[in-house]
Amino acid sequence: MASNVGVFCAAALLCLVGVSPGLAQAASAHKHPPGSVAVDAPTGAPSADTVPELIHYRFDGQGTSVPNLASSPPSGTATATIMGGLTQTGTDLNLSGNGFSLVGSGASSTTDYLHTGWATDLGSGSWTISFASSNITSSTTLFYVFGDINTGSFRCFTNGVAGPNNWILRGNGMTDVSVPGGATVATHRTTFVYDMPAAEIRAYLDGVLVSTVPQGPLNFVGPGPFKVMGYSTNVGSPAGGLLDDFRVYNRALTALEVMDLDTALGELTITPAAVPFGDQLIETTSAPVSVTLANIGGAPLFVTALTAPEAPFELSGGSCGSVPINLPAGADCTLDYSFAPTVTGPFNQSLTVTSDAPGSGSIELSGTGVQGNLVIDPTDIDFGDVLVGSVSGEAMVTLLNDGTASLNVTSLTEATADFTRSGGTCSDTLPITLAVDESCTLGYTFSPSVTGLSELTLTVDADAPGSGSVELSGTGVQGILVIDPVNIQFGEVVVGSVSGESAITLSNIGTASLDVTSLTEATDQFSRSGGSCSDTLPITIASGGSCSLNYTFSPDATGLTQQTLMVTADAPGGVSIELAGTGVQGNLTVDPFMIDFGTLVVGEISALGTVTLGNNGDAELNVTSLTLADAPFARTTDGSCGNSLPIAIAANASCTLTYVYAPTVAGPVQQDFVTGSDAPGDPGFELSGAALPAENEIFLDGFEPFQER
Repeated sequence: MASNVGVFCAAALLCLVGVSPGLAQAASAHKHPPGSVAVDAPTGAPSADTVPELIHYRFDGQGTSVPNLASSPPSGTATATIMGGLTQTGTDLNLSGNGFSLVGSGASSTTDYLHTGWATDLGSGSWTISFASSNITSSTTLFYVFGDINTGSFRCFTNGVAGPNNWILRGNGMTDVSVPGGATVATHRTTFVYDMPAAEIRAYLDGVLVSTVPQGPLNFVGPGPFKVMGYSTNVGSPAGGLLDDFRVYNRALTALEVMDLDTALGELTITPAAVPFGDQLIETTSAPVSVTLANIGGAPLFVTALTAPEAPFELSGGSCGSVPINLPAGADCTLDYSFAPTVTGPFNQSLTVTSDAPGSGSIELSGTGVQGNLVIDPTDIDFGDVLVGSVSGEAMVTLLNDGTASLNVTSLTEATADFTRSGGTCSDTLPITLAVDESCTLGYTFSPSVTGLSELTLTVDADAPGSGSVELSGTGVQGILVIDPVNIQFGEVVVGSVSGESAITLSNIGTASLDVTSLTEATDQFSRSGGSCSDTLPITIASGGSCSLNYTFSPDATGLTQQTLMVTADAPGGVSIELAGTGVQGNLTVDPFMIDFGTLVVGEISALGTVTLGNNGDAELNVTSLTLADAPFARTTDGSCGNSLPIAIAANASCTLTYVYAPTVAGPVQQDFVTGSDAPGDPGFELSGAALPAENEIFLDGFEPFQER
């Protein structure tokens, strides 16, 4: 880079042409500041560069991202973005010789510019802006190397009022500052230094002071955007124009510091400067991560100090070796770091990297020790009483990982016997993997095959704390139906009558309720007449409970009648009820059907006439009605049937009715007797007789007897 002020001597000490010994002494003191701690560099090592506080772009990468290498980048400026047709290619305009430049497109900076992300804030204090440029051609078009129209129209441009080949710095409230010869096809460094205490801006070209312009107070603070190689909608650069090593300081550089900007130096970069290991399972070691220390400058550098990592971080390898680390221009080496936590929680360590060149900084190591933790809920499931042969409702066990790392359930006892895994969201195959805060469910059912208590312990093992077990239990229960009695004999029941009620008790002597699901309906001459059991099915009987079924027998014919009532329940026990009864009936006989008392004389009384009422049936009968005898017939008390109704006659038994005939008038007489009974037949009988008049009886009119006195 052209300079008419100074050249470098072989011993790398600053040689100044026409500069006073005091200035040379100051330059020497600037190269090695008092109190600095460094490993002695070999003779000829260049002086340290001055790192900008606000913005520093080197354009030595690829793509559209440009890192801000400043020591304290403003918020949002860590990475600038190349917009439109600008590129990072071309020739390196600084002295490192290892990078590129920002290449202009000749298009409007509406679209083509370097987006810094900076809301311009130079404040009211001192500042310095410096850049290297090349391939800037004369034109009627204004080319803007930087600017912010929203911050006092602060900008730097060539052509127009600046004149060809010149840069001019302009802004509201500022007196224009011109740098003649800075905007040419040749490579030049232009530096503007605003010295607030001195109230002036000093302009340098290739390290040489070319003008000093007094200024009033300046305060450039605005919303942005601050554009590099652009301003508002204007063109930033001719096509092929080059810009490199763009710097913004928040202080006024000294003349010696400005001169150093044109000195070939080593420059240290640390990539990556932050190593986040992220989450690492405790008691394990991460894969190594390489940090590259690179010298992107034009002279050798030495890494003179490097903080050693502390547990759980460790330096596990790399090519850098031990301090001091010698990096020739363009060389690099690696440091491999690992993370091996033994407890959970976050860890951070800052490793300071010190060198005799710009770019010294730190390596930020971070990581978190993590571990899964298995929570089993619930750990005890009691299915309670479950009917033998049935299936319980599904019960869920939740497996939750409330730790800080994923975990694997590596073994799970299989449900056996009367317990079954019935579903859930957990994987059917092992391992069951649970991410942090993830849960899944295991569904189980109980289907007892026998009565009594069943238990099963399910062991759950995982590669994390919290492994445990789930206790399953349940009791098989079953109702047992007892029918008492199972046989009802109604005995002999008179046809047409209804027997007394007979009760059958249905009892549940089991450990669970039961349901009688079907019961044969009583038919024919048997009837269900009541009882405490439900009239509708199913008939539910609790454990230890009972109910009754009442039946009657009402025969409509003689002879034996039987019926089997089938009882079906959802439990073991009685199967049927046997009903039986015999229909019986008396049969009334009258013997004789007619009694003829013969012929008597009026006034005579006949001998007894006997009528036998018999029962040749198989059941007692009752004579419930009998025609009363009318004169001249009369019933006497001599018979065995009794004198009042009803007249009960046992089966195959009989009794007698006795009558006499006592005529009071002459002539024949007849009376029919009708019997009524609760048995078939109801036969009647007839009494008859005749009477002659007495010897002294005179008929006056043939009807009325006359008897002499």
